[in-house]
Amino acid sequence: MHIKRFIQTFQNHSAIIFVIHPKTGEIQGTTRAAQDFYGYNEREFRKLTIFDINTKSKEELMALMQNASNDNENRFIFNHKLK
Repeated sequence: MHIKRFIQTFQNHSAIIFVIHPKTGEIQGTTRAAQDFYGYNEREFRKLTIFDINTKSKEELMALMQNASNDNENRFIFNHKLK
């Protein structure tokens, strides 16, 4: 029951949030605010990686994601491409 409540709370949060796999860049979850802003539904987002929507190079993003997986950083602000 608690997990279901957490998922609903996350999905309904008003902030634009992504859950990104730190090794592959796969988009594993988004808030509805992210879906509304970017123009992708949940199913479409799950077919994308962060490399598909971010304007930085894959190499730059991989380095930043490695840094995040080492608990050195957990919040980023990037320029993204909309649908």
